[in-house]
Amino acid sequence: MSEAFEDALADAMVAELNLGSQAWSATMTAESCTAVRTRAPWYEITQLATLQIAVVPLTIDRTRVARGERTFLYGFGVDLQREIAPTDDANLKAFSYFAEQLHNWFDNGHALTGFPTWFCLQADRNDVYSLAQLYTEEIWETLIMVKVFGSKVP
Repeated sequence: MSEAFEDALADAMVAELNLGSQAWSATMTAESCTAVRTRAPWYEITQLATLQIAVVPLTIDRTRVARGERTFLYGFGVDLQREIAPTDDANLKAFSYFAEQLHNWFDNGHALTGFPTWFCLQADRNDVYSLAQLYTEEIWETLIMVKVFGSKVP
């Protein structure tokens, strides 16, 4: 069974998250993080004892730029969630720094692993995390929106 192209791109993003050579590898190992591709990153509270990361395909926007070639812009969300006490300042800072590293990685215009003609065009992270969610549910969550750009022959 073949999967949609946006799912293959999401899998490539997950592979990049799991590369042992990345600056955040120590953080992910220390926190026993998981990086998964899913379309609905909903977790049971027991799963949030460790940091959970989901790469979610969002939208497709296609533009034809030349005969026989199409350029695509795919949107993805990289969702990070972890149960944590609002007073755990050391871990809140560590998770925010980790998310900043991920944001910077996906915002640098590099070719996507396994897709040499596809590039991480832009990343946005509008909120550090939701204070209301942290205070009421003791769940730290942040979302990094990533745009992946490339072309393929139909």
